Amino acid sequence: MKRIEELFVIAELLLPAFIKANEKELGGRVGLALAIIPRAEIDFNTIKYGVNTRPVGVIEPDKFTEKSNFAHNKILYLFASGDMCSFQKESESTVIYGGGICTENYLIAPSGFPPHLDQKFALALANMAGDISYSKCIKIESVSRDRVESWKKKTA
Repeated sequence: MKRIEELFVIAELLLPAFIKANEKELGGRVGLALAIIPRAEIDFNTIKYGVNTRPVGVIEPDKFTEKSNFAHNKILYLFASGDMCSFQKESESTVIYGGGICTENYLIAPSGFPPHLDQKFALALANMAGDISYSKCIKIESVSRDRVESWKKKTA
């Protein structure tokens, strides 16, 4: 199991290539808030006060505050629901929860990109860290596919 610090380093290394690969959809966004908590340490107090949230890339301080709240809400949702990804029971009226994932050892929730790209970033991070199986990536992608398509239609 990687330490949280290592996951944030991997996220910083991943971000430039991710931005380059998705620059059209990102519309100039170059940073996000990333929340991570080890699944082994989760209880009510740690989920409420112990989620490690940091900026990755360049994000304005006021945007970071807003996006870190969204990322923390995704973590809370994953903890409460037990779902593999936060798109699973997302409300049709909001896309705030979309993008968080549950890996073998962590709950990972980025916020700052469109929700489907938040999830894509989380999956790439978990994959690079060796903390998610290919089959679980495919399951998460298939579970969230309908929500992603719905979101893309709303914002087109």
